[in-house]
Amino acid sequence: MRPELVKIGPLTVYSYGFMLGLAFLAGSLLAAKEADRKGLDREHFFDFLLVTLVVAVVVSRLFYVAFQLGEYLAAPATILNIRDGGLAVHGGLLGGVLTALWFARREKTSFWRLADTLSPSLALGIGIARWGCLLAGCCYGVLCTLPWAVETRFAPGWRHPTQVYESVLDLAVFGFLWWYRTRRKHDGQVFLAFLGLYSVVRFGVEFYREVDLRIGAFTAAQVGSVALALVALWAWAWMQRRPAVGAYQAELSCAPPDLPEQTGPPTSSSGPPA
Repeated sequence: MRPELVKIGPLTVYSYGFMLGLAFLAGSLLAAKEADRKGLDREHFFDFLLVTLVVAVVVSRLFYVAFQLGEYLAAPATILNIRDGGLAVHGGLLGGVLTALWFARREKTSFWRLADTLSPSLALGIGIARWGCLLAGCCYGVLCTLPWAVETRFAPGWRHPTQVYESVLDLAVFGFLWWYRTRRKHDGQVFLAFLGLYSVVRFGVEFYREVDLRIGAFTAAQVGSVALALVALWAWAWMQRRPAVGAYQAELSCAPPDLPEQTGPPTSSSGPPA
């Protein structure tokens, strides 16, 4: 655990903020490459990424504060302090979706196509950002005696490194989405695959996290993940009833036509070959 990555005089670089910035940089570069492949305007796309970053951070923080409202009402000045973590991924996803809907409407482009462009970068970014959680000591796991257990400054004892668990799984999701992006049959399927797979990852990792906020036997994040996965499954089923679009349809249109079956002997040419 290393909350402060480096300190140079009065300047302190916090690990959580640094890894969050690195996640955004890596995700943006990857998304720009994918936007070029899809023929999206790069200048407008970078404008969209900057707006998305601001909105996602604000909404994710509001989500986190809302679920810890009593604590923050007692100390309102800490609401703006995100040096030690305190961003809810589900809130960030909501902020990103709202921004994408607004951008797609303004630019008269497909929301699903835009969401597909961003989805691999989202999985990569979350996977990188979780290392910021590990260094800051937040999002820690329950007590354990495993040889790879870690300590945190927020609770005593050795604990599951749930930040690492999720990071590894998120990067695996990224690898799958990057492979699948050129094989989907419908615009939007990469995004829905991301929602479904991330929900599964988060639901599983939550069993090993130290979480106070629960709804029955499950954590709030698990309930949210189940809801998100159900929405993704419903949208996937709806898409399956539509004709193929996008790159997949283009690939089909480039296939050679089926030749009619010959029922008689081949005919001779009108002259000798040239």
